[in-house]
Amino acid sequence: MTQTTTLTSTISNTEKQRAFIVDHNKKQSLPNGNIIDWKKGLFNQIALVGECYDEWIEHPKLGRCRLFDSNIRESFSFTPWWVVPALYIPWSLLETRYSLTWHDSIFYQTLEQLGVVKDWYEYVPVVSYVLLAYLFGIFFWTFFEYVCHRFAFHWHPKTPLQRYAHFLGHGLHHITPEDEFRLVFPPVISIPLALMFRTLFYKTFPYGFGSAFFGGFLLGYAAYESTHFLTHHMPFGSWLKNRFYYHSKHHFDPVKQGKIFGVSSQFWDIVFGTL
Repeated sequence: MTQTTTLTSTISNTEKQRAFIVDHNKKQSLPNGNIIDWKKGLFNQIALVGECYDEWIEHPKLGRCRLFDSNIRESFSFTPWWVVPALYIPWSLLETRYSLTWHDSIFYQTLEQLGVVKDWYEYVPVVSYVLLAYLFGIFFWTFFEYVCHRFAFHWHPKTPLQRYAHFLGHGLHHITPEDEFRLVFPPVISIPLALMFRTLFYKTFPYGFGSAFFGGFLLGYAAYESTHFLTHHMPFGSWLKNRFYYHSKHHFDPVKQGKIFGVSSQFWDIVFGTL
């Protein structure tokens, strides 16, 4: 009886694996009986996936897929990885410069009131304070990266609308993890989100502290997206090879697909037991 059950289970699992294979005609039969055409835009076919969605995105395909049927919409879905550091590192430095200027102005006024002549060493408290805020921003990014990846990117959508949203946010990356032009968020999405966080940090923290904190947060984001791309496509050096080792398990190891949420580091995976 046990052997029969085991054999039946093995056959069932084998058939399920075969159901997600894309054949030579770029057609993919799903367990629910529907067929996905990989020559067409996947976005318009999410409704066909239905309840198979979670399993579907965890069967990754190497290479690139078509997201939209429209060539114009398709062209806007590509974002080179270098766009992120090119945009956000200068923005990060500007926020930090703004924090330094603001604190220096306030500090200089205080020294004048005290009748103290400002010398180079008078800058040490200001620079130290801004640097501390900047480092806190970077550290907070690592926590945000973990929480966002674990709970926002790896939730289980239940409705068709939720599946569409999840697919654009992270599902597409999991089903085609080696698509180098769909690894980072397009600026049309990331810039409004960055402005939202800027407003939040400015209102939460003291004025100058918030700008330096946000600058560190931006640098953390730029480093994350750059690390993510290099981990997938150019894992040179021992550190990136270590990132590749863990992140490839997240994508391709069935035992670890619901774990290892850190990309920049495994610090929070260790803290929360998801390594």
